Amino acid sequence: MTLTDEEGEEVAEQQAAVTDLLLHRVEARVGKRAFVQGVLPVLPPGRTVRIVIGPKDSYDPELRLVLELPVLRGDETVPPQEILGVLRAVGRGTRIYPSDRVGDVLGMTLIQVDMEKETPVPASLKDEALGILRGVTHLGPHEGYYWYGARLRGFLFREEDVLRLYFDGEEVPGVVAADVRPSGATTAVVAALPSLIAGGAEETVDENDPHCDRLVDLTRW
Repeated sequence: MTLTDEEGEEVAEQQAAVTDLLLHRVEARVGKRAFVQGVLPVLPPGRTVRIVIGPKDSYDPELRLVLELPVLRGDETVPPQEILGVLRAVGRGTRIYPSDRVGDVLGMTLIQVDMEKETPVPASLKDEALGILRGVTHLGPHEGYYWYGARLRGFLFREEDVLRLYFDGEEVPGVVAADVRPSGATTAVVAALPSLIAGGAEETVDENDPHCDRLVDLTRW
């Protein structure tokens, strides 16, 4: 199924919204032992987002799960909070999934979640409080989910000191992934990111990662 330009932008915007919501949960459990370790943007014609969960501080792909959830339901967008509620439900216990809903990506087990069969777990008071704090911190000079023309569509903790960021932008065709080191010159990298992903750095292709069109390696910054 192909997407219209409008539907493609709706998917991209919802992926950015889910990423924005889950950025604040990388240190908070979404289940008994599960933590958010990444959000992967599914490229067109996909209408989904992939959320990586696993044990805290583990970078072993075999211990991680990638949960694929829809961001469009018919002609309507799926609220990010509903996706988070389903994520909480799935993270609460072991489930058996049909074989046609199980696959693999980037060495991790991929599960296509049927949201119609899951009952979202409601937000706690702490979650609601976090929503207030997020709202306050988003009063700055952002335009939607764009920051200096760049929009964060996803992220993945690949190794202890390698973080992959997924961007698109007003002047950037497709999705660009950027690998950065949290231990590096983070202030300089963050300041330079919009120009670097817009063509200011050498680009390659990661044939193993279906969530980006191009890759920029900034780990030596």
